[in-house]
Amino acid sequence: MKKTLFILRAIIISLLLSTQIVSANAQVEGDKVLIYYKNGTTVDEYSCTDIIKIANDLNNLTVYSKTFGEDIPLETPISEVDRVVFKFMNDEYIDVDIDDIKLADANASDATKILYAYMKYYYGKKIISSTTSHVNWNTDCAESVKNVTGKYPAITCYDFIHIPFDGTWINYSDITPVTNWADKGGVVSLMWHFNVPMTEEAFDTKDYTSITYDPEQTTWNMNNIYVEGTWENSWFYEQMDKVCEIILKLQDAGIVALWRPFHEASGNMLNTQGWPKKAWFWWGNEGGEAYIKLWKTMKTYFESKGIHNLIWIWTGTAATSTSEADTSYYPGDDFVDIIGCDCYGFSATELKAQYDGLSSLYPQKMITLAECGNLTETNGSTTTITESMSTISEMWNTGAKFLYFMPWSDYNYQEGNSTVNHMFPDEYWKDAMNMDDIINMDNWRKNENQE
Repeated sequence: MKKTLFILRAIIISLLLSTQIVSANAQVEGDKVLIYYKNGTTVDEYSCTDIIKIANDLNNLTVYSKTFGEDIPLETPISEVDRVVFKFMNDEYIDVDIDDIKLADANASDATKILYAYMKYYYGKKIISSTTSHVNWNTDCAESVKNVTGKYPAITCYDFIHIPFDGTWINYSDITPVTNWADKGGVVSLMWHFNVPMTEEAFDTKDYTSITYDPEQTTWNMNNIYVEGTWENSWFYEQMDKVCEIILKLQDAGIVALWRPFHEASGNMLNTQGWPKKAWFWWGNEGGEAYIKLWKTMKTYFESKGIHNLIWIWTGTAATSTSEADTSYYPGDDFVDIIGCDCYGFSATELKAQYDGLSSLYPQKMITLAECGNLTETNGSTTTITESMSTISEMWNTGAKFLYFMPWSDYNYQEGNSTVNHMFPDEYWKDAMNMDDIINMDNWRKNENQE
């Protein structure tokens, strides 16, 4: 039988049963869960705000309801259930078959497909707002946007950059910063500046002060990832297991995430101006073939661990006046869900060129502005803008209809050392959040003005 997702102003989600857990995270007052029975006459209705989770095994549908106590499940034989419907607070809807949504992960959960369907609906109609997490496990940047504009962005992107330090000064195992964001109604995004030891000695001595992602600062040989007994192999899978553990915790909590690993791989490797060819990160240093192998290795490993709550985003670039397109780094349609580009100091015209170029190269994929902001230089506590980026409204009106935009954080601003956000100034945020075509946290799922 088909599983049907009802989406739009309304948004109503109808799921025929599968063996998974569906969290009631991020529901709002007025949302309902309806259980339809095969006899055609009986419907049980629950308030989403009273539901902890809905789970099912091969025999029973179980609703864990706060109304009846957190430890008291209400069980119904699956043989009697026709479908479960999540009904969001508005009433108009259109329907989309979940079975028709094909993601890079062939076993992606229905909840993951639902997030993708939301994105797909808005693509080209509205632009979704997003922030980083100040390269950490927090919502500092989102709070700054709220302070400036009175609204939260729809997405916050967390970074696993400090995963080697998990359990010391940072605790990724505490997923509360992420679940709190989801409970507010926010969308979760994840990325990973994958640090490696600078030397084998640093690996042996667990010298985590000597780690880097810069290929020029390490003796790391990424080809040894696949050679058992090497320090590169040990480190790679140790860190992968740490990240997998956290993502599985998020999955168990009902969190679906946008996932953007190994970003900006080509760096300056494909420039045409005679500059030194350089990958900015070790994962792009050996060229496209090695990079694609790395991407597929991660994806296969994640799925072998049972991770099925990710939408995979690859960061690339279209051809410019100074560089070739980095199609040689593209893992392939079957391994990527969304295409991103990272653009700093770009004019609206340049952003439109990237959007059009990537749309032409990958016509079957949504294109997003995965990172953006002004080009800046920082000297101690002083930051200056060297090249200004277009405002989001100007970019949008020029025809660069990116799925979402994510400004990078200004370290000095977030640390309170500057009253000015040089990376993405307050007036940029005010411009963006006042657009008619903006999606923020408040109207992410319910947009009364949506046509």
